[in-house]
Amino acid sequence: MFRKIFLLPFLLLIIACDDNNFNPNFPKKNIQLTIYPGSGAYFDLGAIGGSLFLEGGVRGLVVYRDGTNSFQVFDRACPYNPLDDCEIVDFEKENSFKLIDKCCGSQFLITTGEVLNGPSEFNLQRYNYTFDGNELRIWN
Repeated sequence: MFRKIFLLPFLLLIIACDDNNFNPNFPKKNIQLTIYPGSGAYFDLGAIGGSLFLEGGVRGLVVYRDGTNSFQVFDRACPYNPLDDCEIVDFEKENSFKLIDKCCGSQFLITTGEVLNGPSEFNLQRYNYTFDGNELRIWN
């Protein structure tokens, strides 16, 4: 009996913390990319807080280093209308922690991809990665 009482709040907490608010109709693009943060063209990713735009995905990728061994990788296509050529996120000039789509006005937090405001109801599309301290592999 005790296990059931303990398990129920735990399961409810997991469900309540689900932040997978992604556009279910977002186009699928195959990504298999390997880069070396801090070296050559990827120098800007060598330190925490560094960011870089890369080719790939629907409208390109934005990679943000948020820790010694952790990154955030998002598609630059705005989830509001990802197939529209105009719908692409870029850094907001006044706040480097925000990405903004100048076409529709949606704004997103770079540390999580979470939508802050605008017509988009969905977070930025996130991509998988692994990092071994030297090599950053990005895939979906």
